[in-house]
Amino acid sequence: HGLKVEDRTLSSTNKSQPPLVLLHGYANGSLYFYRNLVGLSETQFPTIHALDMLGWGLSSRPKFDTTPDNTSVESAEAFFVESLEAWRKQNQIEKMMLAGHSMGGYMSVAYAEKYPERVERLILLSPVGVPESKLDDLVDYVESLPFKRRMMMKSIGYMFNMGITPR
Repeated sequence: HGLKVEDRTLSSTNKSQPPLVLLHGYANGSLYFYRNLVGLSETQFPTIHALDMLGWGLSSRPKFDTTPDNTSVESAEAFFVESLEAWRKQNQIEKMMLAGHSMGGYMSVAYAEKYPERVERLILLSPVGVPESKLDDLVDYVESLPFKRRMMMKSIGYMFNMGITPR
């Protein structure tokens, strides 16, 4: 069974420009954009795809290797960037306007860097960047937090690893 990226699409008969593809932030899914979809479709975006990235919403929840050898930012980027590229190919989209919010903005930039010929326009909505740091620095930081915050951070990590994410 293959990976599935869930896609909510609004489309009109006007195909004068590439579709708008929306990528949500970390604690959201494609429905984060639901209040904006009709308005966007009535203006300049004839086709809109709001995607659930892998692990969120109704998309597949594949295992992600979290062993110490595979904890680089690059491996996490590739996980999401390549799933977006596979979705683009499956939907036969030549070029797109790519908009991302928060972590979706970060992934949109990573995708545009790797596949610039596929991105007509890049729209960033409060994008986040991940500074380079060692995993040990992150562990030390979490351990230095007050008890309640430390337990919250550990609980979020545990739930994500168990496949529990917001829908």
